[in-house]
Amino acid sequence: MRQRFKVKEWMSTPALTVKASQPISFALYLMQNKGISHLIVKNDELLGVLSVKEVIGVLPFLRTKKETVFESGVIVPREFLHLLTVGDFTTKQILTVNEEEELAQAAKLMLVHKVSALPVVNRELVGIVTKTDIVRASSSLSE
Repeated sequence: MRQRFKVKEWMSTPALTVKASQPISFALYLMQNKGISHLIVKNDELLGVLSVKEVIGVLPFLRTKKETVFESGVIVPREFLHLLTVGDFTTKQILTVNEEEELAQAAKLMLVHKVSALPVVNRELVGIVTKTDIVRASSSLSE
């Protein structure tokens, strides 16, 4: 018989949240400090997901000590980098999954929409499920 996992069995809870207006440096510090790769972006309502991979993908590389060049070719004076906020990097395609859904359904949703994490809701935010959680669940089947 095939094992059917529920999202609530493998999700991380509570989901750590940040506000869209907070500095991106704070969010990166929080992810590094907590050993996580995703944060839920939320003000009064759910706004999206922040992924460290997405931030790193667009983070600048240093050109000189006074300016930074982004992949797009835009040059920004270094003194303006502190103005970048969580909202500047947030995936705004808001997909969620209910905690009672099967984990396989969450995996399909991630694959179809090419995301690596989903906020878990049950009327309100209750957690987050990531690709890592799905891999952990899959590996438990072989034990």
